[in-house]
Parts: sequence; C-alpha cells; structure tokens
Amino acid sequence: MNGNAPPPGYRGERIEDLVINRSRECAEKHGDFASPHEAYSVIFEEVCEYFDEVRKKDLDRSKVRMIRELVDIAAAATRYAVQLAEELDHEVTEAEVRNA
Repeated sequence: MNGNAPPPGYRGERIEDLVINRSRECAEKHGDFASPHEAYSVIFEEVCEYFDEVRKKDLDRSKVRMIRELVDIAAAATRYAVQLAEELDHEVTEAEVRNA
C-alpha cells in the first residue's frame, strides 16, 4: 500500500482537522473572547444557524451546510476552551477536566 494513499473509505478532510483549522482561523481573525458571555453568544449563534438548517424540509436540508455549522459550533467551543486553558497557571489534565 502506498504510504501517501488515503486509507480505504477515506472521504476527504477529517472533521477534526476542519474544526481545528476553523478554530485557529477565527482566533487569528478575532482574537480572544472578551468574556464568557461573548463566547456563549458566538456559540449560541452558531447553534441557531445549525437549527435553521435542521428545521428545513428534508428536500431543502443540506448535510454539507449542517456539517459546516457543526464545525463552526465545535470550533467556537474549542477556541474558548483553549483560551481558558491558556489563562490557567498550570497544564490542564484530562483527569482534571473529566472530574470538574
């Protein structure tokens, strides 16, 4: 098997990569969130945009647009989680987050 060939069943960029790239892009363009309320409002706006697509009739609904909005939701949440983690005086551990 060619080391550069995509794995069987591969259908494009990984969603996780889209989320990380979008998160970084927004952080570079807009900087840090000013407050938890601003982060909430951005995430809520993205959820509303996703819901606008969900409410459409089946024939008018686009899976790609839903994916785009879900990526935007995840990117905004990731962006703020990274910001909060950077504001702490220590490295955040998985156990710490799971047990919070």
